[in-house]
Amino acid sequence: MNTTKQVKQLLTENPEMRDNPKKLIRRALQDVYGVNVLAALVISEKYMEVERIMRSNRQIQSQNEELRGKKWGFRKNILAPKIKSLLGYK
Repeated sequence: MNTTKQVKQLLTENPEMRDNPKKLIRRALQDVYGVNVLAALVISEKYMEVERIMRSNRQIQSQNEELRGKKWGFRKNILAPKIKSLLGYK
């Protein structure tokens, strides 16, 4: 199963992962490598794999409203404009 399908399945089956990228990463790594939690944390040092999981997570949540966590709207609609303003963007 490719990363995007795996992440979508995890988000669908585990709503608590929608607002907790650490849980998502740990579980995705456990599924891919078949390792325990401690080993998954060590493996998570593999930056590219973690980035691929996070990109898939963002893409899936932007395209599938039902897979967004409760904090998604707050981050997108309230925090993002404030940060852009602080950085000098319009």
